[in-house]
Amino acid sequence: MLPQPIHEIFKSPRRILALGIGGGWDVISGLGLPLALIDSGHEVILANLTFTLIEGIEGASQLSPNLYCVEQGCRSVLPYAP
Repeated sequence: MLPQPIHEIFKSPRRILALGIGGGWDVISGLGLPLALIDSGHEVILANLTFTLIEGIEGASQLSPNLYCVEQGCRSVLPYAP
C-alpha cells in the first residue's frame, strides 16, 4: 500500500479531537479513523454538536452553559436522541 498523507501528519503521538456535527451518525460511521489513531498511540476525544434537547439526557453532566459530557450509560427520555 502506498503511504497516505495522514500517516505523515500523525506520525508522533498527539491528543486529537474527532468532532462531528451531523447528529452523531457522522462520528459513529467514521469510527474507523479514531480507532486506528488510538491503535497508533494517540489520545482521541470524540465530540458531537447536537440538536437534541440535551436536558432530556439522564446522567449527562453539564460542564459549562453549552457543554455536556454524555458517557456510556446515559439515557434519553426522548424517543430519538442522536
